[in-house]
Formats: sequence, C-alpha cells, structure tokens
Amino acid sequence: MELTYIARRSGRLSSFLREEMAMSASLMNKLKWQDRLLVNGVPRHTDYPVVSGDEITALLDAQTPQY
Repeated sequence: MELTYIARRSGRLSSFLREEMAMSASLMNKLKWQDRLLVNGVPRHTDYPVVSGDEITALLDAQTPQY
C-alpha cells in the first residue's frame, strides 16, 4: 500500500507525516529506518525539509501495522 500527499506548505517531513497523514511516531520511526518514506521518489529521514509542491510517499506493506 502506498500513501501519497502533496505538500501545501514548508516544514519538516515528520510534521507532515504526523499532522496531514495522521501517522504515529512508532510507525514513522519504523518506516524511516526501512527507507520507506519518500520525498519526490527519494528515501528521506523525518528531519528532511519539505517545501510546497513536494510529493510525500509512505510505502506500507500488508504486515505494517496501521496505528
């Protein structure tokens, strides 16, 4: 499963994952270390600076808990 969001403001990747995509800190951390958080198709960590227009993608699989 793939969740995608187009940024409408600037900020840290973690801010978008938490606020706009309603992702828990534990899931965010897990995906970060598996290189499954992408900005414009490139794996990024949660401190990456996102700008308006960037495409944020979280790659989830069937085994990834959704909490």
